[in-house]
Amino acid sequence: MKKLLILTDFSPAAHNAGLYALHLAQELKHSLILCNCWLSPTEAPGVAQVAWPLADDRLIKREVADQLKAEAKKLTEKRHEPGQLFPDLFNPPLACISEAGELTEVLAKITEDQPIAMVVMGLSGAGSLERLFIGSHTKNVVNKATYPVLLVPRDFIFRPIRRIAFATRLDKGDIAVLHSLAGLTKAFQAEIDICHVSDEKFEEGEDKFRADIFMSELCARVNYANIHYHHIKSMDVDHGLDWIYEHSQTDLVVMVHQHHGFLHRLFARSHTQQLAKHIDLPLLVFPPAEVLPCNADSQTRRCPDKTRRLPQPLN
Repeated sequence: MKKLLILTDFSPAAHNAGLYALHLAQELKHSLILCNCWLSPTEAPGVAQVAWPLADDRLIKREVADQLKAEAKKLTEKRHEPGQLFPDLFNPPLACISEAGELTEVLAKITEDQPIAMVVMGLSGAGSLERLFIGSHTKNVVNKATYPVLLVPRDFIFRPIRRIAFATRLDKGDIAVLHSLAGLTKAFQAEIDICHVSDEKFEEGEDKFRADIFMSELCARVNYANIHYHHIKSMDVDHGLDWIYEHSQTDLVVMVHQHHGFLHRLFARSHTQQLAKHIDLPLLVFPPAEVLPCNADSQTRRCPDKTRRLPQPLN
């Protein structure tokens, strides 16, 4: 059984992300892992010369374990509240993991050892990224992830996913990502809007030809009918993404995190309010297709210098 990994720092934003993940797990029939990552005081900057008792590490581990149990109890209790979730649906098992270490390294180990479909994180509603764990930011997870990362705004209330906006520059690698996304869309019977965001340099003939080729290959390789193409021409990609959030009536926005792409530019800015402005809806961030885990039962596809298989679907 595949699993959704919920990262928590026990904040309201992380709790809301846990509720969202609980809904997804019910629909997808996945199990859940609630995870908190903490740094041992011996690993914190400035304490290299300080002798830190091992008993203090054990105390922190016990305290975190108690907090995880309490948070897991709050989440499972929500399953049975009228109007909250759907008690007749699949009741996902929920396990807890507490690990000491740097966040991205701990995540790399967990996702290597277990069938994690996606990592779920909360975002604050205060116009800045929620600071998760000691010395770690959401951007570190997204920048280093080899798995999909779902960012859930603190105040967003779950609703069934009926429409998904997939922002693309028509890169061929995005077709493999859409193959993986199809598992999620089939579970909700959702529509996918392929939103081709281009700037003022868009060439009507050449780029339309690229769009036709992209959609033709997409339909041949992704067996899903409810996919629609939209061209969004704007002064720049940032304003085009504003249009998606404001006019597409979507329930989930999906992007691929490319180096030097839109998300890379936003995460690189010192004023993270710019990112919060673009995340009024849940944002599912895929790594580039070449670093996604592969499904051995899928057809092979040719990439530069190597042959890889299509990534696992999220169902």
